[in-house]
Amino acid sequence: MTYLAPVAPPVPVPTAEPAPAILAVAEALQPDLAQGFQIRRGFFLGDGTGAGKGRQSAGILLDNWARGRRKALWISKSDKLLEDAQRDWSALGQERLLVTPLSRFAQGRDIPLTEGVLFTTYATLRSEERGAKKSRVDQIVDWLGADFDGVILFDESHAMANAVGGKGERGDTMASQQGRAGLRLQHKLPNARVVYVSATGAGAAPPSA
Repeated sequence: MTYLAPVAPPVPVPTAEPAPAILAVAEALQPDLAQGFQIRRGFFLGDGTGAGKGRQSAGILLDNWARGRRKALWISKSDKLLEDAQRDWSALGQERLLVTPLSRFAQGRDIPLTEGVLFTTYATLRSEERGAKKSRVDQIVDWLGADFDGVILFDESHAMANAVGGKGERGDTMASQQGRAGLRLQHKLPNARVVYVSATGAGAAPPSA
């Protein structure tokens, strides 16, 4: 899973019910001291298709919401998954419209929300700076704040594959724009509680020689 995180390696935990997953995430995302400085692990939720990862994801966000971390970022593969995210959030007794699409706010503009779950896609995340308009990554970081310690949820996180490039059968491969954008976001928010969600977290193994 080296393509996913500039943080310490995530801790895979098998989960069958939402509650154990939420408790496991809360424990795993506590900061650790390593070599005299503080780091925070990522967490990889790799349950199979149909296991309820969306509901578990909403539960992770709600757990942090209840602890006073009232801003969160939910990144997924498609705008069509916004309704799924809102459904899973509202199923836990929360106002569905607190899950707000980033696309509602023009690139380069300040995000006026004081709290909530900001939903965006990997394609939007990779939008670069355009003249005086800051990049989408910088727009998100400005809203969350540089000291943000809430949750960044990378749903369908395999969409960030090949974030650092590598070698393929036909030679070197370029790093993906989506993967690089995901890494930039994490580097800018080193205190964030990062959760990766995917039923296909591993692909083909790179050549060993």
